[in-house]
Amino acid sequence: MGNVSAALKVVVIGNETWALSSGFGIDFPTASGASVRRQTSTITPSNADTIVIQNEALTLTPFLGFVATPNDQWFVQSFAQFVIPVSDNSYSYQSINHFDELPGLPPFTLVDRGALNVQSLLHLDVSFGRMLLDNSASNDRLQSIAALFEIHYTTTLEDSDNVSFTDPNFQTHPVFNPQGVVDGNLGSLGNPAGRQDFLNLTFGVDVALFATNIRPAFVLPIRTGDDKQFDCEFTLQVNRHF
Repeated sequence: MGNVSAALKVVVIGNETWALSSGFGIDFPTASGASVRRQTSTITPSNADTIVIQNEALTLTPFLGFVATPNDQWFVQSFAQFVIPVSDNSYSYQSINHFDELPGLPPFTLVDRGALNVQSLLHLDVSFGRMLLDNSASNDRLQSIAALFEIHYTTTLEDSDNVSFTDPNFQTHPVFNPQGVVDGNLGSLGNPAGRQDFLNLTFGVDVALFATNIRPAFVLPIRTGDDKQFDCEFTLQVNRHF
């Protein structure tokens, strides 16, 4: 099971053609944590680095929503949301020195525990749509077709929290496994990219078939480097009304 979310939303102001709403959500950390185990020795397979991250961050999500239909053909929706963690995710790290088989290298077991801060986020979304076909007044199976264009922006509001793990002996170890020479840096935990900004454009259509809406779309990222999560994406949403 994933995290459980709850939210309340109210219409603040509006009329027949537009509305502004506000809401507040809470994301409860009910999902399981994660663990990563990396084998570091071919001679002693049981020797491995193990990282365990607990899912413990409670998140608050205040938001604003806006919708407008200036005429029968055009419509627009927009959404702004903060994602604010109010607690951290704890972690534990264990590394066993698999070079203790070699004379002159002291064995060790490194155990490190701490808390990793989760970055706060801001989501800004706007969607424009135009009706291409409207048969909502009839009993035809095909009720409507609308073209959609969306802009989705997400930014981190603070620097990432990164934790590095180091061999307490600060040794450069000899070639002892297929990965080659292992130095004193045992790895790190966190977001190495630091602060990031994601900007994606979505092009799609919404097809209404009686009580079912089918929405195929293509997503294109605009930014580059660490701010580009993928090359392109195809999505398909099916919403059945009951």
